[in-house]
Amino acid sequence: MSIKILSRKELNKFVNSDEGKGYHVIIITGIDEKYLVPEIKAAATGEVLDLEFTDIEFDSPEIRTRYSPPEKQHVQKALEWAIEKENIAIACMAGVSRSSAIAFAIETCRHGPWQAESVLVKGQHRPNKLIVKYAAELLGEPEMIDVADQYRDYTDPA
Repeated sequence: MSIKILSRKELNKFVNSDEGKGYHVIIITGIDEKYLVPEIKAAATGEVLDLEFTDIEFDSPEIRTRYSPPEKQHVQKALEWAIEKENIAIACMAGVSRSSAIAFAIETCRHGPWQAESVLVKGQHRPNKLIVKYAAELLGEPEMIDVADQYRDYTDPA
């Protein structure tokens, strides 16, 4: 089983490569980025789940007037969709926050949060706090928040 966390640019190359054959895809777009999805769907050889929400880490009525923050139902949908899938590529704009949080949630569902952290790379991934919070609630794994925070607080010593 393999999970790849990618930017949308990397995803486009990946689904068009031999390595990407047979991978299922979760693509996370903001409201104004929907035009990117048909091209990915056409190139992907596996199933594609399209989620639409902005990279917002807190929710409020004021935020909702301008943005579409992640909701618990987005996380639930991704977890249910991924249950039977072996190889999954997950992409958002930069491949840093939304996609890493969804990947971490899927791996936590399968292996628990301490083993799931193997999909994250310190200095590269910063899992979205709101997505991790929702996943922790859905999975009954509150320690997910502590594990993800280790990646959010990491500063490359170089």
